[in-house]
Amino acid sequence: MASPYKWPPGFIPALVLLAAYAGLCARLITQLPMQPDESCRAFAAPSAETCAGVEPSPLAAAIAHAVPWRRVSSINPKILLRLPFAAFGLLLGASLALISLRWYGTWGGLVAIVFYCFSPAAVLAGAAVRPDGLAAWGFYGAIFLAVATAHTLYAAPRSLGRWRSWRNPLLWGIALGVGTAAEPWVIFALPFAFAYVWYLVPGRRVEATLKLLAGCAIAGAIAAAWGFHLRAPASAFGAISLQASTLPGDAFRAEIPLLAAVGCSLLAWAVARRLRHFSNTAPLLIVPAVCLLGRPASAVPFAAMFAGGVMGDAVTRQRWWRLVAGLLMMAAVVNGLYTVANL
Repeated sequence: MASPYKWPPGFIPALVLLAAYAGLCARLITQLPMQPDESCRAFAAPSAETCAGVEPSPLAAAIAHAVPWRRVSSINPKILLRLPFAAFGLLLGASLALISLRWYGTWGGLVAIVFYCFSPAAVLAGAAVRPDGLAAWGFYGAIFLAVATAHTLYAAPRSLGRWRSWRNPLLWGIALGVGTAAEPWVIFALPFAFAYVWYLVPGRRVEATLKLLAGCAIAGAIAAAWGFHLRAPASAFGAISLQASTLPGDAFRAEIPLLAAVGCSLLAWAVARRLRHFSNTAPLLIVPAVCLLGRPASAVPFAAMFAGGVMGDAVTRQRWWRLVAGLLMMAAVVNGLYTVANL
């Protein structure tokens, strides 16, 4: 009989942190008025003149239009319209929690979860009718489901069964398709996904490539159903900007604790060779690329994972890192609560 699934240590604190994230999203969902771009996606036709200048996202608009807010007169429509997007933010947080706790242990995993759950950019992405959260979930899934696909290839051929062998490529295609349908720039996850898989399984690259290509077919079908076209990535690339947020003021200033954690971790990563393994380096390489595209909600989970991974390794050798990690996590909590309270 197969052994029952065991949740990783730190699972209960992770649930508490995810509940805190849901609470922060709930505050913004109920307190912030609908912004013009949200109203365009929720109420107007895509071709409406009033929506000129609003970033098109057929998938985000379709989700908003599918919400039966007219039938529930007792609840403010903005709450119902924003809830599906909060669900994607929470799903991304749960995915990050599961991966981080397994990769980095309890300390490193909780560090990563704290920085995600109290990130103003991540909270805002989960509290508005915008494609940011959908794209962040799709991009994150496209990276780590590709890594999971590579991990299944470590098993002996035909030892997993057909479903377990093809489950991750299927889910990878769905994540990539949803993310690309939300925002075309998510297609830039492809070079990272293929590079990581080829690095992890050098002896089975052909099989890994075939599985990812099968996932690409699924992603293409999903994206095409929502109006994706080949010129979209080029337009996204042409829009590269360091203007990285819809948060008021300087977006990077709103993420000072996370930036400080990444800075400390980057210094340790550069100095100590033992910290420069795949689990730490993979998320680090993605952060500058996503920031260059001006997508803070998508950069946050990778930056949080990098900081958590390095600190999770460091505390096992040098206990003073626990003080550093604890202070930075406290700063992230205070900063997140203060920023959300003042939006």
